Amino acid sequence: MKNQWFLRRNLLARLSLAVGLLTSATILSTNAAFIVNGSFESPAHSPGFYTGVPDGWFLGMGASTYTVNNIGGAYSSYPQAQHGNQYVVMTANPDWSLNQTFTLPTAGTYQFSWYDILSPSYSYVVSLYQGSNPNPIYSSSFQGASASFGAWVLRSREEELLAGSYTLQFRTGSGGAALFWDNVSVETSTVPEPSSMIVGALLLLPFAASTFRILKKRLPRSS
Repeated sequence: MKNQWFLRRNLLARLSLAVGLLTSATILSTNAAFIVNGSFESPAHSPGFYTGVPDGWFLGMGASTYTVNNIGGAYSSYPQAQHGNQYVVMTANPDWSLNQTFTLPTAGTYQFSWYDILSPSYSYVVSLYQGSNPNPIYSSSFQGASASFGAWVLRSREEELLAGSYTLQFRTGSGGAALFWDNVSVETSTVPEPSSMIVGALLLLPFAASTFRILKKRLPRSS
């Protein structure tokens, strides 16, 4: 009787682990990225310079943004998009902001990344807010990194975050020239590849099946 109890527990543990791995793999595959329209491709424009708010984003009080599609046309001398065909531009009036609210389904480590173009004399601030809390849980100023205007610079940061709603904010700082942003993303940090987790789960299933067969042989048959 004791052996049967251990066999049952072993079977349930293996099945639970296999199901958990398969479920986690599905979640990670589905929720790999959380920012909508991070490369500012929507709404799509023909080559040119357009006033308006990119889909999925909202502006702070008084702010305005431009979306640039520089694939040919009058603005072909502007920097090429870092990703896709379009990027966003904001003139550096103090405290103008571009924002997006997003939801993280689980607690964990998340990678924030984006690209910018600005000269060394200008800066902007990136802040992360949780829920309705007016105080940011992260805020940092970024200065122009290159005297060569037109070179995209990668910025990135990792944060340990709880599940919930967050707002990512880009806020203009010093200087009076335009700021360029592209390819903004928030993704789960380094985790096992979903395919590896699925393989691991599938490898566990034969052991669960063998345990089930042994248990079935040892259980008394009902008359």
